[in-house]
Amino acid sequence: MPYTNRPSDVFNPKRCDPFAEKKGGKNKASAFVNLYRNGGIPCRLQHGSIKHSIRWTRDPQTLPYDTLLPSVAEGLVELEHPYGFVAKQAFLELLAAEGAAEKTAPVVRKLIIPLKAALQHADAGVFAAGLEGLVALSDATGAALTPNLKIMLPALSKKALDPKAREAVYGALQQIEENSGPESSAIIKGKIPTYTSVFGI
Repeated sequence: MPYTNRPSDVFNPKRCDPFAEKKGGKNKASAFVNLYRNGGIPCRLQHGSIKHSIRWTRDPQTLPYDTLLPSVAEGLVELEHPYGFVAKQAFLELLAAEGAAEKTAPVVRKLIIPLKAALQHADAGVFAAGLEGLVALSDATGAALTPNLKIMLPALSKKALDPKAREAVYGALQQIEENSGPESSAIIKGKIPTYTSVFGI
């Protein structure tokens, strides 16, 4: 195999992905899919006997969060394999990397729209990925998320009406509240009156 600077070439979805874009414009690929196919996401899928994982071809600590993290967040709504899986894992691992808090705080606003799209998605798996991503963002940035909570809460309020999702939604909100502090309590209660604050507010 000739040398290439494109990290995703080791796993080239153009050659082996059954969902690759077809001739005639059908199944047009999203921006995230095109970015991954062209090596713009410096990781690759690792197949496991029980579960899959991703392997970074560059240290996440050295990556430009201001452009990469929003692009990865946009992939959370992908339904086709491996794109949705790669997006979710990459998003979570970038937020958990050393130094992520300082690099993520300035781009929180860029992450809100793609996370909201995932939380509003009809697919349960996409919603779960969005919810997990939102909690991970809160874990990484703490109170920096608070000014943007109002944008997320309508989608979470709607999902909280579903008995299958209610426990997960409330659990996520409690984690976000703990990370953000009492200032977030009134914001959450204002949109979801049935929510019980961890601060007893």
